[in-house]
Amino acid sequence: MKELLWISQAVIILFTTEKYLRENKNWNKIYTYLEQGTVFFLNWRADADIIYEMKMIPELFKKLSLISFALILLSVSIGAGGIIIYLMYFIGISIIIIFSFNWVFNHRDTIKEFKSVAYLFGFIGAIILISIFYNNFYPTEIITLANNSNVVLPDKYELALSFLFMFILILLSYYVFMWIVTLAIPISILVILFSTTKTSKILKTKFNKKSVNGFIGILQLLVLYGFYKIS
Repeated sequence: MKELLWISQAVIILFTTEKYLRENKNWNKIYTYLEQGTVFFLNWRADADIIYEMKMIPELFKKLSLISFALILLSVSIGAGGIIIYLMYFIGISIIIIFSFNWVFNHRDTIKEFKSVAYLFGFIGAIILISIFYNNFYPTEIITLANNSNVVLPDKYELALSFLFMFILILLSYYVFMWIVTLAIPISILVILFSTTKTSKILKTKFNKKSVNGFIGILQLLVLYGFYKIS
């Protein structure tokens, strides 16, 4: 939080002292680059093809993951271990994003990768069902306690049906849970892309010195309030 406030304060200072800093040749170049970069960003986002961007998100994060992995190897070789943990976090996030997009938009092929897991669960379920039918499923202590309490224990057919119901319910719950989790990520990214595109279109037509000054004034009040809250 503090880092974000200090960055915002630095941006505010850059804008409020622009008139004086522009008198310096080097600072004037910096402000020119900032203006050109802002206009370029607004034009890029205003004309963005959101559908195409959504399709390219998995490929983008695949490339970024490979770059991050290369940077990890480079960091290890030069002894810069401090950055490795952040790169590993980024790779983990990238894997989650890639998987989420594949699960939602390429579900049929993605689900095929879980065949071995499904076979394993099916095999375990079959073993348990066989055990219910061909072994004494209840421990002796439980049978004795039930007899002494006049409690009728479910027979093997009732146990088998109950287990089968619970087994299917757990698998369906896991499948629904996967959809809920994976669907949230593409939707969040879609909202971000859509919001930045719409905002950029508005700013592109109304972007001027007065609007920037108004935004900087509001931002300064928010930053001061933020510093007050964390002090």
